[in-house]
Amino acid sequence: QGIFEGAIHDIHLKDIGEIVDVPLDGKCSGPFVVNFNLDDLSKFVLNLDLTMNEGKFYTFNTKTIRADVTLTGDMWKINNPKVDLHNGGTIIGEGYVSNKGLDVKVKSNNLDLYAFGLERKTASGSINFEGVASGSLDVPRVKGNLWSNNLTIMEMPVNTVKSEVYVHDDILAMAPFVIRPIDGSI
Repeated sequence: QGIFEGAIHDIHLKDIGEIVDVPLDGKCSGPFVVNFNLDDLSKFVLNLDLTMNEGKFYTFNTKTIRADVTLTGDMWKINNPKVDLHNGGTIIGEGYVSNKGLDVKVKSNNLDLYAFGLERKTASGSINFEGVASGSLDVPRVKGNLWSNNLTIMEMPVNTVKSEVYVHDDILAMAPFVIRPIDGSI
């Protein structure tokens, strides 16, 4: 048995090939510890205190991602991720995301809708969200509450938006959906 400790600095994921089965990119840094047994290398365990700059997950772009990452054989697990966005917004997760699924409480602040690829004509501005994400990475279930005081929906500026949200199987359900336009009209 052995232990190897070290650190990585600005390792670009494009330079080392695909590590996980999801589209992921960014520059990674942080200290790590590897526990291994020379008689059975399939049981190695890598623990990494990850900082990823200019991270990209599918089409979602971030400024910084911080998390504890564990790799064991062919399984990876990200614990308690924290994401900083370019507009100053944050996403804080309490729980895990792995190649086997996810179960994480999520709290976001000042989350720019443009980061999700929405056309600005449909909706623009920032939202706050608190809820839970679970299930698989390909088809996650998201349930929680969102609110905003800085939003434009279908080119109509609104003062307040509040809603319960449920997302699963390409379905977004929002009910009740409360909107207060800036000019008071609807």
